[in-house]
Amino acid sequence: YWSAYIETPEQDTLNSLGDLLASFNATVQSQNDDKGMNGITFLNDKLWVNGRNYGSDQSVVYEFNKQGELLASHGYYALSPLGFRSITSDGEYLYGEDTYSINQIDPESFSTVGYILKPSGSFQGMTYDPQKDHFWGGNSVGLIIEFDRDGNEINEFITDYSIHGLAWDQWSPGGPFLWAWIETNDENGSGIEALRLDPNTCTPSGEGFLPQYFSDDPFSPDQPEDLVIT
Repeated sequence: YWSAYIETPEQDTLNSLGDLLASFNATVQSQNDDKGMNGITFLNDKLWVNGRNYGSDQSVVYEFNKQGELLASHGYYALSPLGFRSITSDGEYLYGEDTYSINQIDPESFSTVGYILKPSGSFQGMTYDPQKDHFWGGNSVGLIIEFDRDGNEINEFITDYSIHGLAWDQWSPGGPFLWAWIETNDENGSGIEALRLDPNTCTPSGEGFLPQYFSDDPFSPDQPEDLVIT
């Protein structure tokens, strides 16, 4: 099962950063348990979750309201047999990372209206910086790339983190910050962690949290996929 966890600081001044305030089961809500989900973004006051229906061999973006109720399912074609590897939004359009490009998608018609030539490497997480009009992509071997709308690489960072999601934080004092949703491995096995990074260096900025775990099955642990800040 894939679940989403929601933290609203202005409504929750007593609990610590990362405390679970609400959740919904996207597997049940989307009425299809034969899929993987590997991307989330926020646009038009709704959550958009990228998924894959393996039974019907169809890539799908699921559209939820903030209460986790399914509003629509959007099938799409991608060159990659697994569909988009990651998605993000600039507040007007959706962006899905395909094999060679990032597709710009109109959320009303769910049609591709433009492309960004992708810089080298594949991403497991992608986010958008509205202040510079730049995109960021990160992957599981620790690479983080900042790039513009023409696909030009602005900065490249090598980190020690297995990155499965990125989110831009323009609201926290002292920011902006870049949040990384990472997979950790130690003597206790693999885990998940949210880590706040300085976007100028992609080094930790002193904040982070561990998530709520729902799976206690050692053969099917919770897996990090993506995160979004709204």
